[in-house]
Amino acid sequence: DYFGSTVNAAARIVDLSSGEDVVISGAVRADPEVAELIAGQGLVLEPVEAALRGFDGERFELWRVRGHG
Repeated sequence: DYFGSTVNAAARIVDLSSGEDVVISGAVRADPEVAELIAGQGLVLEPVEAALRGFDGERFELWRVRGHG
């Protein structure tokens, strides 16, 4: 079983996706394999401004990943 603030944050981040994109954290974006995939596929990154329910006052670096077309 998984639990705790990391799982709660992940659940809130999933809710930010429109279904035409994927929203990822700054930590995921910084992963070398993810960065290589994004660059290799020509995907577009856009910063996301959002408050996550249950994390009052905390700021998360979030990115929307979408296709280039």
